[in-house]
Amino acid sequence: MSYNTKQAYQEYLKSDDWAWVQEQCKKRDKACQKCGKKYAPGERGFGVHHTSYQYVGAADINELESVILLCRHCHRIVHGLNPEPTKMAKIDTDLEKWFAEWDAGKR
Repeated sequence: MSYNTKQAYQEYLKSDDWAWVQEQCKKRDKACQKCGKKYAPGERGFGVHHTSYQYVGAADINELESVILLCRHCHRIVHGLNPEPTKMAKIDTDLEKWFAEWDAGKR
């Protein structure tokens, strides 16, 4: 089958073949290949990313060699969907403040 249309590719992403590729990639990589965040089996928040679309649909070693495991944050960066750095900095600051309050027994 040809996966040269968005619709065909979306259908492939629902297939058992793609599920197999994802499972094998997660077993192989065990962590985000961009930031190193560890993956635990069954953990949500990770995605398998095609680094090349040459072997899409092959569901074999060739396709497996063209995918990597990424955490949600890094996957969004790769696709250009991440929030602006200033928004992320504010989130980080808010989290640091919350944890500091937690450590001080204020939460």
